[in-house]
Amino acid sequence: MKLSIKFTKIKLFSIILVSGFLLNSPLTLFGQNIGDELPKKGLNLKLENGNSLYLKIEESNFRIYFVDAENFVIKPPFDAARIQYENFRGEKDKKTLSIKKSSSGPYLTSSRRIDKPYQFWLRLKLLDAKDEKKNKFFPRMKFRQ
Repeated sequence: MKLSIKFTKIKLFSIILVSGFLLNSPLTLFGQNIGDELPKKGLNLKLENGNSLYLKIEESNFRIYFVDAENFVIKPPFDAARIQYENFRGEKDKKTLSIKKSSSGPYLTSSRRIDKPYQFWLRLKLLDAKDEKKNKFFPRMKFRQ
């Protein structure tokens, strides 16, 4: 009986997935789209104009989403970011990660896989490709997810 229910769920998921592609409609399984309300998960940092960003780990990658004052996803106002991070556990192995605009959604991300536990000391620098004076730096902070 349990096997039959699992098999039925898998078939239903496959039908929904295939029909989304066949109808050429946008089907987002992971991530968010512009205008979506973002779940409040991850590290929230305030920006100018009431906007803020959420730094989180999704699909084992750092992602940065930008949201308006009402927590709806907006187009990233920065072209890239740089994160320097190290584990909480006393390991002094600092790593630097470059993050760029994603081709699959309105966020910044990197292809480097981040292993659990997601507990780091990190520094974040948002980069504006056109005007270096608009770069934004966040000092060392704790990140847990």
